[in-house]
Amino acid sequence: MRIISLGAALLAVLSLSACEMGPRSGRGLRLPEGDVQRGKIAFRELGCPTCHDVAGDPGAGKMKGVVVLGGEVTRIETYGELVTSIVNPSHEISRRYPKEDVTVGDVSKMKNFNHVMTVAQLIDLTTYLQSKYELIREPRYIP
Repeated sequence: MRIISLGAALLAVLSLSACEMGPRSGRGLRLPEGDVQRGKIAFRELGCPTCHDVAGDPGAGKMKGVVVLGGEVTRIETYGELVTSIVNPSHEISRRYPKEDVTVGDVSKMKNFNHVMTVAQLIDLTTYLQSKYELIREPRYIP
């Protein structure tokens, strides 16, 4: 029985690691350290406040249809997930907002910034946004 359990665990580990090793995986991607203050400037310069508020800023979340970034979450997005959300916003649409507020069909309403934003702005913007998330413990359910 122990050998079967060990074999199943080994198979699971190998299967999961194989998922990460393909040529399109993000494994090995490391961008330089960004600057929070420059990221805040990039956020404004790129026009992000047109559709996004940042948690903790005055008035954040008051306007209908504006997506609030940051705040208390039970899971912090990884650096890679934030980068992906910026450069490929239709990859995964947030379920925190009504679909009609954030999409046209199945495509994000977010403008494509890939030909406008510099790599330095992307790095700083990601660092700024990541600094705005606060991890909280999920409340335990006790029946």
